[in-house]
Amino acid sequence: MRAFIVVVVVVLVVGGGIAYWLHWWRIDATASKDNGETKIELTMDKDKMNKDLKAAKGNVKEGVENLKPGDHENGKAPSHGLLVEGTIRAIDPGNHTLTVMNDKKEKVAVKTDAATRIHVGDKEETLADLKVGDTATVTYESAKGEKAAKSVSVKR
Repeated sequence: MRAFIVVVVVVLVVGGGIAYWLHWWRIDATASKDNGETKIELTMDKDKMNKDLKAAKGNVKEGVENLKPGDHENGKAPSHGLLVEGTIRAIDPGNHTLTVMNDKKEKVAVKTDAATRIHVGDKEETLADLKVGDTATVTYESAKGEKAAKSVSVKR
């Protein structure tokens, strides 16, 4: 029983530390000028938690989808690439490009190809099925100044 309690405490401490490191919660202390008391507040950022969990879920799902027979045998793991979430601002089917604007108002243009996996909801689609104004999560790799899209996910 004692070992079980120790394991539970260790898991809680490690989990709480990771959540703090990910900025999912914070502790603020303010001293009162009147009576010398200190007020301590615990604040949880549920939006940050949900965003991080959604991104992690997308990475896991993409990793599973990209597994090929024999990957585990050779010790290969699919690279996860870079991630941008935001609103689709431009689609150029002729050049196979897609431009997404993130929360910081930064535009990220990515190039798609036949290997790019595009999902709208639960369906696999094509670049032509995307619409300007859609909210998208794009995973891409950046090499030689070009951003190559690995996956595009849109929820409607």
